[in-house]
Amino acid sequence: MAPNLIKNIMDPQKTLENIFQAMEDKDEELFNESFIALYDWLRKGGFPPVCNSLGTTRVKTDSGYIEQPRKIIINHDLAMDIQCVHTEDLSQGYEFVAFNTKDEIIARYPLLQSA
Repeated sequence: MAPNLIKNIMDPQKTLENIFQAMEDKDEELFNESFIALYDWLRKGGFPPVCNSLGTTRVKTDSGYIEQPRKIIINHDLAMDIQCVHTEDLSQGYEFVAFNTKDEIIARYPLLQSA
C-alpha cells in the first residue's frame, strides 16, 4: 500500500480506545479529536467499534465511594455522547449519539458487542 494512503485509514476501535485514554489523561484535545473522527467515520457508513463497557465510575454514597458501571460518556463541547442503549440493562449494548443545538438527536449509531 502506498505510504500516503496509510495515514488515511481509520481504526474505529483504536479511536474508541483513544476516547477512554483521553478521559483518563484529561486530554481534552484528544477527546474531542477522537469523538469527531469516530462520528465522521460512522456517518460515512464505516463499521462501528466493539464496545462491551464504558468502564466504571466512582460514586459517592452515604457509606463512602463505590465503583459502578459508567452508562454514558458525554462530550459537551461537541454535543455527542456514547451511551448505553438501556440504562437498566447494560447488556443491551451501547450507541454513539449526536445532537443538534436544540439538544435533539440527529444521529444514532449502534456499537458492536463481542460475545
